[in-house]
Amino acid sequence: MSRCSELNCYGRHHTLMHVPRSPNTPAKANINSVKTEVPHTYMRFVPVRPLGPRGSKETYAFLDNGSDSTLLFPAAANSLGIDGPLTRLSVTTLAGTASQVTSEVNFAVQSLGGDYQLQVERAYTLKTLPMQTAYIPSGLDSWSHLKDVHFEEIKDRTVDLLIGTNTPEAHWVQDQRIGTSRQPYAVKTVLGWVLLGPTGRSTTQRKYVNCLASEVTMKSEILKLYETEFGDATHNESVSHSLEDKVALEIVQGLVTLVEGHYQLNLPWKRNWREIPENRYLAERRLNSLRVRFLKDPNLLSKYTGIMETYERKGYISRVPESKYNEIRSVPHHPVLSSHKPDKVRIVFDFAAKSGGLSLNDCLYSGPGLTNDLTGVPMRFRLHNIALVADIEEMFLQVRLSPEDRHPMSFLWYPSGKLDAPSEI
Repeated sequence: MSRCSELNCYGRHHTLMHVPRSPNTPAKANINSVKTEVPHTYMRFVPVRPLGPRGSKETYAFLDNGSDSTLLFPAAANSLGIDGPLTRLSVTTLAGTASQVTSEVNFAVQSLGGDYQLQVERAYTLKTLPMQTAYIPSGLDSWSHLKDVHFEEIKDRTVDLLIGTNTPEAHWVQDQRIGTSRQPYAVKTVLGWVLLGPTGRSTTQRKYVNCLASEVTMKSEILKLYETEFGDATHNESVSHSLEDKVALEIVQGLVTLVEGHYQLNLPWKRNWREIPENRYLAERRLNSLRVRFLKDPNLLSKYTGIMETYERKGYISRVPESKYNEIRSVPHHPVLSSHKPDKVRIVFDFAAKSGGLSLNDCLYSGPGLTNDLTGVPMRFRLHNIALVADIEEMFLQVRLSPEDRHPMSFLWYPSGKLDAPSEI
């Protein structure tokens, strides 16, 4: 393939397909700084010893009575051998709400002196804790009400544990030392003494204010106007995903495993599917309508049954034990026929069917569009001498769902296509 003949362009494309590059515009940056006095504040930091199958570790815990969950740093959980099932956790802060894939864990926490131990249940591992470094009490001799209080300390000031109000035992107040309204005060918890309030000292911090401005010429603005109004749409390879799309990708990519030669993944749940009311009545009503259609068209029944039997033989679907019937949700299904392929039947599952105003689609993130840009497909054929084309047979059916996500994806069907037999799940 010949290279482009435009000046300073070394691309492997025809000259007529050359897109001129916009000249770089010079940027101006003004950086101003200001000093500010920031007072230190003591918070509920206490040294503790989390316990796991691999032993214990001394670290600081932050007793946060503004959190409804207990959080553990993943590195600490791994070193202690603390593990649990994967789940999705929505963390709401002043900056907004973010969703992360975490592990739900249970473990014990012991006071540094070893005289008290409490059990933490339903904690979550989180990569970023709100407080990462503990501020250690020091210079307390000037406060007369704190002279008889002993605060435990360890060298490493890292905070690996945040204990929320779902573990109320850690927040019990056994004793306290109170000074004036502007003095710090001490509270004795089951895990040890903690100090709260202003320190009376401040540090100088420098705040930076940046102003970035670029010089824009009138020529470039006019060219941009014409390109916007009259130019062809151009494809941007680096599409910015929305927050929900990023969450969906993180859930799916973080939980993909290879099982018996097939990819297995968890669905990107936005809300708990168990919030959907029991909907078997809906699936039975839709199946009964389908039964009437089958009685009128035995050929359609034969093809439909053949597809179901093929799915079961290949392991795409399996029968649900009767003991699990109360734990599932049922999805209606129906055939789709094409005038271009009258002999082919495609089974479509209706995940938009609502029960109590809620459907499975409502409980799932839709995720970003991952379809290749059609313009780019033929263009990439020009990159090399040989192009390869391949197809994966029954591609979507090759992907397996994790066992815990199969319950809401159940459906009703007649065994062996016998319409007079009771339907099974």
